[in-house]
Amino acid sequence: MAMTTVNADANALMRWHERLGHLHVAAIKHMVDNGTVAGMEIPAALFKKKFTCLSCMSAKRKRMSYKASAAEKRTKINYERLASDTCDMGKFHPGLGRMRYFQLIHDEGSRYKWYFPLKSKGDANANTIKLTTELLAVGHRIKSFTSDGGGEFVNTELKLFMEAR
Repeated sequence: MAMTTVNADANALMRWHERLGHLHVAAIKHMVDNGTVAGMEIPAALFKKKFTCLSCMSAKRKRMSYKASAAEKRTKINYERLASDTCDMGKFHPGLGRMRYFQLIHDEGSRYKWYFPLKSKGDANANTIKLTTELLAVGHRIKSFTSDGGGEFVNTELKLFMEAR
């Protein structure tokens, strides 16, 4: 379980970095450039400065090396494997438009990410069903959809939808 708190004194780039679960700066810049998130206004000058996050640095420092497992490697086929996680934006920031949570759906093949602001974790089902329907409509084949087991997908609606496809 990841916990994030947003530092009230931090600049706009740091606040968004923390809100999005310590997402790397290049992805945040891509989101700003493409207007992916309404209200995400980060001055271009902040992307030119050296960015350091103490939480990210300490997390990387403590990682232990491990041997390659027999587990399946990352797929190279776009939209074949999707993963989703729903996170709280932090108690100090209610979020945009009273959105308290966000859902990030990640395509393992292309590494593309979809970001959905949520008022409650229960709204994650509708986003997942809508995105899956859109991907299937344009001819993509989704082999697996995974989540961290956080409880937002523990229901019959999504299970029946996925089994029907």
